[in-house]
Amino acid sequence: MVNRIVSTVWAAKGLLALSGLSIVVILIRLVPRFHAVSSLILILFVGVVGSVFFPAWLFQGLEKMVPISVINLSVRTLSAAAMFVLVRRSEDYVVYAALMSFGALLAGVAGMWVAIRKFRLRFVLPSWGDIQECLKEGWVSFLTTGAVSFYTSANALILGFLTNDLMVGFYSAAERVARMATSAWGPLSQAAYPRFSKLAVDSKHDALHWGRRMLLVMGAAGLLISATLFLGAPLIIKVAFGPRYESSVTTLRLLSPLPFMIAISNVLGIQVLFPFRRERVALASVAVGGAVNLALSFLLAPAWKANGMAFSVTTAEFAVTAVMFGYLWKAHLNPLQAREDSSAEVGAQESVLAVEAVVASTPGEV
Repeated sequence: MVNRIVSTVWAAKGLLALSGLSIVVILIRLVPRFHAVSSLILILFVGVVGSVFFPAWLFQGLEKMVPISVINLSVRTLSAAAMFVLVRRSEDYVVYAALMSFGALLAGVAGMWVAIRKFRLRFVLPSWGDIQECLKEGWVSFLTTGAVSFYTSANALILGFLTNDLMVGFYSAAERVARMATSAWGPLSQAAYPRFSKLAVDSKHDALHWGRRMLLVMGAAGLLISATLFLGAPLIIKVAFGPRYESSVTTLRLLSPLPFMIAISNVLGIQVLFPFRRERVALASVAVGGAVNLALSFLLAPAWKANGMAFSVTTAEFAVTAVMFGYLWKAHLNPLQAREDSSAEVGAQESVLAVEAVVASTPGEV
């Protein structure tokens, strides 16, 4: 059973990767701006192949995240060390891209090998019906992830079409710092997701109770990181990129709320909406955020340049979080309601016990 599921998922992911490669090739041939950097795009696509192999979903589902975390950390450390040695000039951007992509490929191959050895897997040729069923079950998650990638990864590209390469550089520097500050949320969410999925089936109250705890912890950590980015923006930009990127300071401050808001939306989306089978709400919230981001970027970026794009991104993340929060509150699935519900239940139980005590103390009176 496990062999069939694993083989089907790998086949489905491979099929999606081939479809993506076809789209990339078409864009390279039709769009001059893409054609000019075709080598870079194809090198970066090697990282997509690595993500096809990387079985994080398998280790996540079996709640065996340690091996995959060790692989991730080891490859990232090696890639970072190689970047410091090999990337010296702006012309080395191809080397930087190659290190990122082939690092992802190495992690994917290593993860697949460990999974095969650890779980004694063997490849079973999946049927077309199994692949279709896999794609059907995962299409909402796929579209949600794709929409998130679009309104997070495409911002520099959109800014390049609306302004110039200099503004893209200033924006990308600030965005890189802000996104790096949120990178810890992904592994935490992946590790916690299987447990929340089980809790959602066993006990709604327990799932929301632990969701509330996670929301408060991650929210506090995100708020601290956001405050650090806002207050330390001048020093961070100077140390990381040098004095020539002084214009990125304001951009980073506009992006500084991202760690806090993404921490909140990660808990609401991954730990509550998905376990309670509300995937379509997550997709709708991300679609709203993408629409807000796109509309504001075309409205603000031509005039405010990098700062306009930063404001658009921050507003989009706020829209995503607000839609999730509002829906969950209305559906009585908001983790912040867990304590109130628990208090109400405790109060009701105490009232019943008090009545029973009164009745017991007055025998003969019913």
